[in-house]
Parts: sequence; structure tokens; C-alpha cells
Amino acid sequence: MRATKLTLKNVLGFEDAEINLGGITVITGENASGKTSLIEALVGLFGSGHDATLLRTGSEQGQIVLELDEGTIQKTITETETDPSVRLKGAGRVSSPVKYMRKIADLLALNPVDFARAKTDKERIKWLEEFLPLELDRAALAKATPSLALRPEDFEGNALEVLSRLRTRVYDARTGANRTRDDKIRAVRELEASLPPDDGTDQTAKLAALENNRRELEARLDFLKTNSRTRLVGCRENLRLVTQNLRHQYEREAETKIEAARTELAEKLKSLHLRSETELQKANDTAAELLARDGAPINEELQRLAAEIGQTQEQVQQQVRAVTLRKVKERTEAEAQAAAAESVQLTTALERLNGLKRDLLQNLPFPGLEIADGQILLDGVPFNRVNTGRKWNFALNFAVHRLETLLPDGLKLICVDGAECLDAKNFATLEAGVAKLAERGYQFIITRVTDDPLKIETR
Repeated sequence: MRATKLTLKNVLGFEDAEINLGGITVITGENASGKTSLIEALVGLFGSGHDATLLRTGSEQGQIVLELDEGTIQKTITETETDPSVRLKGAGRVSSPVKYMRKIADLLALNPVDFARAKTDKERIKWLEEFLPLELDRAALAKATPSLALRPEDFEGNALEVLSRLRTRVYDARTGANRTRDDKIRAVRELEASLPPDDGTDQTAKLAALENNRRELEARLDFLKTNSRTRLVGCRENLRLVTQNLRHQYEREAETKIEAARTELAEKLKSLHLRSETELQKANDTAAELLARDGAPINEELQRLAAEIGQTQEQVQQQVRAVTLRKVKERTEAEAQAAAAESVQLTTALERLNGLKRDLLQNLPFPGLEIADGQILLDGVPFNRVNTGRKWNFALNFAVHRLETLLPDGLKLICVDGAECLDAKNFATLEAGVAKLAERGYQFIITRVTDDPLKIETR
């Protein structure tokens, strides 16, 4: 399939333009002469989505048409929408023009000039990774990454992109596993440092025994207090009864001798009161002495028990905390071991992915091409030291191989943009390589900045 004509109507700076395309179409001219706009229009024809910037200023509708010997590719553009259309002989209108045009746009994205003039092999390898169609053994990939749950979207893109993306996932997963392992090991050490000393004593049982001893002593002290209060109440009641009885007796005797016995009665009452107070005081003193004598040891023991109980409670808390910490420590140690095992597994996966990538790069479909230690070699010679002809032939064959692989029966069009960066010798070498490929049916559009007005030459 060959492109025969490019027609632009109200697109970019062109009101109405037609360009006949041959095997080689060379577009030259000074800056701002429209040379770059032609390429932009061609690329815009195959671009996906709506791009109103392609519309010529002041126009309501624009159109880009690429005529083929086997059909037509067209795009109509307004301010609000884009209508793509693909018609092929024998097939009629293509039902999914956007998908078809996107594939061609992908092919045009590879510019041999950019590849050949890349400053480093790192840049060229990136181009190979991005644009070179390679087959990836999915079974080998699944075997290389057993810890990853591979999804359909993981296989989107070229093989080297897939490997790079999965390698990033494995590397990130290993980094996380290593971080988890280190955090768990550090946590285990901190837990070990925070464990209290353990002499083997069951502090919980000891605390229970001490609490029981305290309750027994408190019960004994309560019993002594109760007995003392009972004796004191009994003594008070007996004295009250005796006093009451004697008072009645004295009152009866005094009834007949009231006048004579008033003074005697008063003295006796006073004496009785004093005696009662004395007896009561003695009873109080006796009760206090008994309580002090019998309660002092108990109070001392209670104080001692209170102190020991406080210490034992703290030891029980430490013992419970130690049990908890040991469980946490055991669990953390297990997690650290699991993370370490995962890290080893992920490291193996990384090595296998690197091996798959090496295998792919060592079997690239170009005679004499080798990639080793980040360096591109052609017939054993570093790419930057290869002669100009060999270098440009490889860049052009790279673009051709991509065309044949992705669209074997489709448009064989390659854009060589920015050739003004080449000196006369290099440009002549490029033209010679392009001419040979044009004889095999490939088409080229070459742009180059000159000091002359816009010129289009078809060969």
C-alpha cells in the first residue's frame, strides 16, 4: 500500500494545498515556511482524539486527506469534534478508523534521525525498548515472578516495557519486604530490651496469698474492735442500772429525810458521779490498752502487707506485660522471617526478569547487533564508532523492521524529520540508504531546514 497524495484544506497555515507523494518526498525551506506544518498535519491525521488546534484560524471546518493507491484516510475537523474515516479497496469503510489510524501513528513516531543522532547508547537502548516489537514468553515470565499475580494489563506494550514494568513492581515489593524485615528485627530488639527481669516467681499467686493474709488480719482487727466496743457498752449499761437503782433507793430514803438528807444526798450523788466517771475512764483506758496491745501487731503487719502487696501488684503487672511482650516478640520474629523469605524470593524474581531481558536483547532481529553491559555493538564495534553509512543503514532498517512487524500489509511510510542537523556528507549517506529502501517499495518524507522558500521535491 502506497500513499499518493496529501490534501490539506483549512488546516494549520494552509487554506488549500496538495502534495504529491512519491517513493521519496523531500520538503525543504526556511523556518516558518510551512515545512513543519506539513509534517504536523500528517501526524495530526493519525493522531487520536480531537485536536482543534489543527484547524486554520478563522475557519469553521478543516480537512486532511491522505490518498492511497488502495483507498483513502481522511479526517474532518471542526471546533468541537473530529470525524475520522478510512476507506480501503475491497473492504469499504473501515469500522474502527481510530484504531487503524492509531497503529499508523505509532509507526510514524519512530524518527530514524533521532535514533541515529542520540548522544548515548542509553538513549538508543531506550528507543529499542520502546519501539522494537519483541515476543515475550508468558510462561517464562510467570515462572520468573511466582510472587506476582499477573494481570492481562501487565502484558500491554512491548516486551521490554512489560519486563521493565514488572521489574519495577518486583523491586518495589522487595524494597517493602526488606523494610518490613528490618522494622520487625528492630522491633524484636526493642521488645527484648524492654522485658523486665524474671526470677521464675508466680507473682499472681504471691499477690493472691498476700491479699488473703491481709483480709484475715483485717478480720481479726475488726473482731477485736467489736469486742472492745461490746465490753464498753456493757460496762456503761451496768453502771447506768446500778446508778439508777441506787438513785431510786436514795430518793425513797430521802422522802422522809429530805430536809435532813439533802446535803448528804448531794454529797452521795456527787460521790456516785465521780465514782462512775472514774470507773468509766478506767473502762475506756482498759479498752484502749487492750486495743493498742492486741491491735498494734496487726496494724504493723497490715502496713507491711500493704507495702508488699503494692510491690507484688507491680511485679504482677510486669509479669503480665512480659507475657504480652514475649508474644509480640515471637510474632514479630515470625513476621521478620517471612519478610526475609519474601525478599529472597523477590530477589530471585528480579534476577530471572533481568535474565529474560538479556535473552531478548541478545536475540534482536538485526544481524551483527549486540547489547552488552548497556552498550550497543554492531559487528563487535561500539555504535558511536561505526562508520556513518552503517549507522544510518541500521537506523533506517530499524524503522523498516518496525513497519514490517506491526503493519506488514499496510502503509510503508517513514517520516525522517529534522534532517537539517546533518552535514552534507551525512545527508548524502542518509539519501543513499533511503533510495535503496525506496526501490523495495518503502516511502519516505524527509524534511530539512534551508535558507530557501518552501520546496517539495518528489522522486
